[in-house]
Order: sequence, then structure tokens, then C-alpha cells
Amino acid sequence: DHAHALAVAATKDGSVLVGGQVRFADFDFGVVRYLPDGSLDTGFGDDGLARIGFDVGGTQSDSLHAILPLPDGKTLLAGSVATATVNLPGIARLTAAGELDPDFGVGGKIVLDLLPDTSTRVSVSSAVRQADGRIVLLGTATPASGPVQAHVFLLRLDEDGVPDLSFSSDGWSRLVLPSGSFESGDALAIDDAGRIHVGANALAPDDFRPVYLRVGTTGLVEVLEVVDLGQVGVVAVLAV
Repeated sequence: DHAHALAVAATKDGSVLVGGQVRFADFDFGVVRYLPDGSLDTGFGDDGLARIGFDVGGTQSDSLHAILPLPDGKTLLAGSVATATVNLPGIARLTAAGELDPDFGVGGKIVLDLLPDTSTRVSVSSAVRQADGRIVLLGTATPASGPVQAHVFLLRLDEDGVPDLSFSSDGWSRLVLPSGSFESGDALAIDDAGRIHVGANALAPDDFRPVYLRVGTTGLVEVLEVVDLGQVGVVAVLAV
């Protein structure tokens, strides 16, 4: 009785996956697949819809933000999962038929039960897949007190969903922006050299300004530029 589209991806065969947050009894990841002619693919999931509930406590408010088609026809999904006390990154992998892949995580799902610092709410906004199969997530971490001193992070995982310890020593890279208060990570892209490009927004000090960062393959920031447009500007899309 509720659906909110937040992500879209095209596959090599011309099909299109659209996903986001769906609600029945609670909020879950939801994905539908459309055939190249635009009709609903009723052979995918349950009559065209794959619904993935993590259901690990709290409000059970899970939200999908990125869809990554994989070369073998499977699909990786990434977003945020609510527990009884915190919000954490969550990923799931679907088979080509839209069913949870039993060879991934636990029953096709992984909740990354770790945080970059003392923050209690991690919101995943974007994800990209590297050529070697590793996955990079972009998001914002917020303390329990609210969006004060919220900051941007990257998290890199191997293709099995395990944090990549070669990336900033523990898989997490906090991106320090020139901001006095609220920050958010909103756009993500990767180039052929494996460098990560991030579009973020920073409140510094009174208005939001877009910030561009280039992050190297080991998680270190190589370039940081504040885009001063002379007015409030918010970045939402990034391409390389």
C-alpha cells in the first residue's frame, strides 16, 4: 500500500530494474523489472516484484537506494536497514529470477553491523561496482542527537559483502568536508582507473555548498573542491 522509487538500473538485455521502498506491514526493499518492450516481467520475483525485508528490529524501516546489475545476471541491492537501536548499511543479492541468492550472506542478505564512529544512524545514498567486483557505498553518518556534525563516509566491500581492509585500513573512509555542521553524501561515480568521485553537500556556515571529492583506490582523498555558486546549491547527480 506504499511504494517510493529511489533507484533505477538497466541491464545488458534491455530490461530495466526500478526499486526503492515498499510498505505492506512494514517498510522493505522493493524491486520491479520491466522487459525491453516496457511490460512488467511477471517471471521476476513474485509476479514482477521482489520484496526484501531485513526485519531486524525497531521500526523495521528498510530503504533501497542503489541497484547494481551483475555480469552473471544477478542483482545487488544496497540501502539502509533499521535495527532496534541504529540504522546500518544493508545489502542483498538476487538471482536472475528475482529470488534471494542463498549463496550470498545469510539467506541472500547482509546487515553490516558496524559503524564508522560513534554515530548511530547510517544512511546509504549511492553505490557503485568496480571492475574487479568490489562495491563502494556512499552515505551519511549522523549521531543520536540529530543531524549536527553529520559527516560523509565511503565503505568498500569485496564481492561477498565483506569490508575491504585495504581501503582506509578497515573498509571505511570518512570524508572530512569544509563544513561547520551538516554534511551529506549524495552522488557517486567511479572512473576507469578505479578512482572514486563523490558529490557532497556541506553547510558552511550558513548556506549549503556543493563539494567535489576525488578519492584514490586506497581511500585517501586526492582532490577536494568547494563549488561556490554564490547561492545555495545542492548536488544530486555525478558522472565521469
